[in-house]
Amino acid sequence: MTDSPSEFSQFQDGIFGALMPTVKAIGTLAAGDIDFQRSSDGEFAKAADATGARILELANLLLKSAALGGDIDSPVLKEEDDVDTKWSGIVDVADFLLERADTSLDEYTGAIKQKNPEPLPGAAKAQAKQLSRSQQKAQSYWASANSWSTKHLNKPQLLFDVKPNNFDDSPFRPLLVTKPNAKIPYEKSFEMFTNEKGSKQYIHPYIEEIKSMEYPASVFEHKEPQEYLPFEDTEATMVDTPELLSEMLNELKEAKEIAIDLEHHDQRSYIGIVCLMQISTRSKDWIVDTLKLRGELQVLNEVFTNPSILKVLHGASMDIIWLQRDFGLYIVGLFDTYWAARTLGFQGHGLAFLLKRYVDFDADKQYQLADWRLRPLPEGMFNYARSDTHFLLYIYDHLRNELIGKSSFEDPENKLNTVLHNSQEVSLRLYERESYDAEGGDGQNGWRNMLGRTNEGLNPMQAAVFKAVHQWRDKVAREEDESVAYIMARHQLFNLARKMPVDAAGVLGCCPRPSPPVTSRAQEIVDAIAEAKLRPEVLEWQKSLAVAVAPVVSEDATAQQEPERSIKTDYLNPSAEELSKLRVSTSVFWGPCAYSSLWEPVKEEADIRLAVPLPQLTAEVFVTDDGVVKKNKEERPEHEYIKNRPVKKNDEVIIVKSLGGRKRKVEEAVSEEDAEVAEAAPKEDAFSGDGDEVMIPEGAKKKDRSSKKRKSIEGQDEAQEQMKGEKEPMKPFDYASAPTVLNQKPEPENKKDKHKKKKAFNPYAASSNAPKGLNRKNQERTGRSSTFQHKK
Repeated sequence: MTDSPSEFSQFQDGIFGALMPTVKAIGTLAAGDIDFQRSSDGEFAKAADATGARILELANLLLKSAALGGDIDSPVLKEEDDVDTKWSGIVDVADFLLERADTSLDEYTGAIKQKNPEPLPGAAKAQAKQLSRSQQKAQSYWASANSWSTKHLNKPQLLFDVKPNNFDDSPFRPLLVTKPNAKIPYEKSFEMFTNEKGSKQYIHPYIEEIKSMEYPASVFEHKEPQEYLPFEDTEATMVDTPELLSEMLNELKEAKEIAIDLEHHDQRSYIGIVCLMQISTRSKDWIVDTLKLRGELQVLNEVFTNPSILKVLHGASMDIIWLQRDFGLYIVGLFDTYWAARTLGFQGHGLAFLLKRYVDFDADKQYQLADWRLRPLPEGMFNYARSDTHFLLYIYDHLRNELIGKSSFEDPENKLNTVLHNSQEVSLRLYERESYDAEGGDGQNGWRNMLGRTNEGLNPMQAAVFKAVHQWRDKVAREEDESVAYIMARHQLFNLARKMPVDAAGVLGCCPRPSPPVTSRAQEIVDAIAEAKLRPEVLEWQKSLAVAVAPVVSEDATAQQEPERSIKTDYLNPSAEELSKLRVSTSVFWGPCAYSSLWEPVKEEADIRLAVPLPQLTAEVFVTDDGVVKKNKEERPEHEYIKNRPVKKNDEVIIVKSLGGRKRKVEEAVSEEDAEVAEAAPKEDAFSGDGDEVMIPEGAKKKDRSSKKRKSIEGQDEAQEQMKGEKEPMKPFDYASAPTVLNQKPEPENKKDKHKKKKAFNPYAASSNAPKGLNRKNQERTGRSSTFQHKK
């Protein structure tokens, strides 16, 4: 850690200086052929593997460090592919880290109370109670068990007398039953006005009292700060009964200044609930259980609206709203130490900064995100809560003195008056119910804050899906009384918008570690996505996209036929109405298109026809007008599909030129009988095996040079003729008397053949009758080709 902004700037420059050469080296490697380098250079492959393992190790360390302090589990990357397969887990860690960064920025600006500042010199050290090791362990357990994501606590709002109605968007009427310390009567404190948004709203009940009040004289006096009592020696009381509340109220009425702070919970509630109220005087601390005493706390207006009692708060902008909304409490006479620190130009504006500057007190950071709904309240959380107000009056004394020292009361711009004026403006803030703006996306929970003006790189359809799912999330959060962040995280919203799943499984795949409402209502998200795709702006975008990708057609072609449009309907999922507009009845290639059952039902009066006409495949081709079928070729009539067929001539000669062979003509012509015999012979007999060129008349076969082949052909011919004439019935195969084909021992037929071995039976011998390829000497040669010509 660094001790000053200048040192942090140097540290940041050092990181960038080391990072940039690494990024450039990675870019250079990616531009080259890494796989080739790995295969050609073993040392490079080893170095690359070692570097990859080191990068994965560093990535795992970074992920583990980033996930500390939350309930999120960092993914473990064991190999390069894990970066893709476990990407959703990496995104979760990054989101958690960004949320912590946002919280730190809010603490720095004072929007929320900072708990962990850097130490500052010159502060009086506060004496904190030393805890034993067992007590520290117990506090660590409670801190881990009671983070903001505690899932098993019962919702306290279910026990409230008035249950929250998150769908009520009517103007919020103040909860006041009585109005102590009033200058304007109670009956006239509920008038309405039109705010800057054009909406009706009730006026602030104490607007006149706040604007006309005068701060106590002690606020303008420079005097020595009153030392606070030691933390462990100060009496602290847990106020959780009406009797204790009454005792506290009586003591507060005697005080001149009081410090107030609230602990708010908004993770498991749509609008949030105040769980604790801390109040301190110069001598005592109280922790009020606002969950149990929610309907009893309005009696505190006797002190909170008394202008003679100064109320010191830090960053009271949201505290003022929460006090009105939950309890009907208002503050008259506010001094906001946040505005004092800001007016004095301090480097930090958070409460922790001031605690460190003036008290040198460090609040325990393990309770930063604790769930304040927990009851009974552990000791560590109790002490953590009271530390926010125990030292605040002492800090106020220092800030008042510094403001007086830097102010000139003759100057209207003096710093103390500026702080008091800003504090009054804060106390005049009004709570207003917020309805969901589906169209404009305005408001604290509107989609515009997330989507922005650039739509985060989403196309119009994806943006429409994002808005639809965002609206569904808000509706479910109101129904379940949960925060929108608990229902669905920001990155899950964008996952659904980009992928647009079409089923419940796809929805759950886009939402790693989904909340129970998302798991049980995934089909509702699917329906919302489907409806978003049919919105008018999406259909208009699809139409413009279809026109943009349509091919350019000349005017002449347009006059003859409709152009064929090109559109990715699977991706865009257009509606049936849009499909009918994109559909055409004429194809550029096929002509008139047939009806499609996918697009529209076939009309009853329409003829079923093919897009491409096919020839008749029945005997009607050979039927004459009188219905007589002609079997002879000479008697068959000519059909329109065979009229123009060329007639083959018997004297056509086929020339087959082999690769590199010599030319030779057949010396003898074969007769018609020989041609018929040749037709029954194997096809390879038509070619010479020595690479010669043979001229063979069509329908004829050359004489065999081998007498054995000739005899074989004649024998086959006789066998075929005999089978045609006799047509003996086929006898079934006798498996019992047939010789075995397994482990058969060949025996010689006679004594003369004893020295010869008989070949074993080969059941696959018939497969050898298949056409054979060229032998070795007739293989393809380099630079030669084979040509086939028809010679007439």
